[in-house]
Amino acid sequence: LLLMCSLANAFSQSADQEKLLYLSTTIGSMSEDIHMLRTSLGWLSLTAGIPLGATGIIVSESSSLRRMDKDVVDILSGAIGLSMSGGGLFLLLVTSDLENAGAGFASLPEATAQERAAKVAEGERLLADFATNAERWRIRYGLVELAVGASLAIIYTMTYDSFPDTDLGEAYPFVMIGGAILNCIQGTLAFFFESRPEREWKNYQRWKDGYPAAAQAATGAKTPLLEPAARGVGMRLSW
Repeated sequence: LLLMCSLANAFSQSADQEKLLYLSTTIGSMSEDIHMLRTSLGWLSLTAGIPLGATGIIVSESSSLRRMDKDVVDILSGAIGLSMSGGGLFLLLVTSDLENAGAGFASLPEATAQERAAKVAEGERLLADFATNAERWRIRYGLVELAVGASLAIIYTMTYDSFPDTDLGEAYPFVMIGGAILNCIQGTLAFFFESRPEREWKNYQRWKDGYPAAAQAATGAKTPLLEPAARGVGMRLSW
């Protein structure tokens, strides 16, 4: 009985080590990827926001809109440019929850079997939370993109005949219609394509469910399984 319990405990510890390796690799990789994405988007938004807002003001001032309408477009363009640059600065200065959680998870102790089991549980909780939050933000992003696309289309229908026959006026339909179509496509795709945290959580669940069979197939090892017997506890070796 002691031998059987020792074998079962050894297999359990080995499973925890394998899960811990999987979770550490996955969470660490996602943390690095989100750091690169955050800084890239931050610099892009910071450097593109002001020129974008200025372009909107230039186009507005060169149009034949009424002064009141020009003022509205100028204010909106400036607000969009400033908010975009401000958002980029925010991305550069504030780390994401995934980055913070990745660093915190990596620092958890794993010297004993109990610590490894606790770290595995924490890693599974993090992956599940990341997947849930990513799904919510993906849906919100899709709705926002569709709303922006519809807004651009509405603005174009209200202003398309007010621009003079100039290069800027000729480019206006392509910018507005192209932007509306692009935003609507991006918004629609967001509903059908899962984010990486969602995929990683599902992949981990599939891997975890099939781990005993996969481990046996990879190593050819015999797995001790405790099961009821006619008297007491019996052991069956499966491979």
